[in-house]
Amino acid sequence: MDADETISQIDRARALVQGIRDTTDSPLVERCMQLAEMNLHWAKWCLGGDVEIAPELDERLA
Repeated sequence: MDADETISQIDRARALVQGIRDTTDSPLVERCMQLAEMNLHWAKWCLGGDVEIAPELDERLA
């Protein structure tokens, strides 16, 4: 798998994580999803993906 394919999969994973974070009633699960999103953000950055300096500054994925 090349970097572009990996970045595309990371974007899909972030969208799933954001959906869970935004709909959960559990503060613990919400925090876990925030941490997962942060790690996915930095993984994308490591691959040369176009990201903001912090995950919370990235536009929400549709």
